[in-house]
Amino acid sequence: MCVFLIVDKVIFCDRIEKNQNISKMKKTFRISVMLLMLALNSLQANAGQDSTTVSNKYTDISLFENYRLSGYKNPLLWYVREEEKYYFEVRMNFDWSNTASIVIGKTFSRSSKFWITPKAGVLFSCDDKSGYNGLTIEPNIGGKIGKFKYFSMIQYAIGIDSQKDFAYSYIETSVQVAKNIRFNVSGQVFQSMSQNEDVWVDIGPQLLISFGNFYFKPWYTFDPNHINEKVIIGIGYTY
Repeated sequence: MCVFLIVDKVIFCDRIEKNQNISKMKKTFRISVMLLMLALNSLQANAGQDSTTVSNKYTDISLFENYRLSGYKNPLLWYVREEEKYYFEVRMNFDWSNTASIVIGKTFSRSSKFWITPKAGVLFSCDDKSGYNGLTIEPNIGGKIGKFKYFSMIQYAIGIDSQKDFAYSYIETSVQVAKNIRFNVSGQVFQSMSQNEDVWVDIGPQLLISFGNFYFKPWYTFDPNHINEKVIIGIGYTY
């Protein structure tokens, strides 16, 4: 159960500028690794606590690559830890190009059929030219009914430094088709609060293939408003 819920919190959006050069990509990767190490160190104190297994106690580390069929690509790094319903998340390049985020929250649930995780956090630019600084509010909602699962994230970001707010939503439904394979249908919408901005939409099929604690997740998406196709490839480890 943990693998699916965390994997399906890995959500992509085409909010990046097309003209990043190689040096910026290397800088972004180095900052991502530093953020990941900080997150791991901040949670190291939990190692000496009671190790009783509960359904909402897990860690997930994942790396995704976003390929446009036109040739552009962009990496995304994700780290999530949930401990006794307290939620902690660090991510890079999800909210905006060259932007890191730190998010905290708490999960509420009475059964596996429905849970909700209200979250809030900060977004900060790793590049003065193309990054984003602001605050984010973003509840996650999900559940499992038999072989079917659903997940949704609704985000509203409040920009500072004269940057515009933006809204984002992701919805996914899935069904178990084999022991280690789930088939998903997912869609996402991004809208800048600037005047006369287009609405960006992505929709398409996904596969989630698990190998023990490791997983592989390819996703094909299509934007009918902009005739934009992408293939997103992800790998990760959950424990």
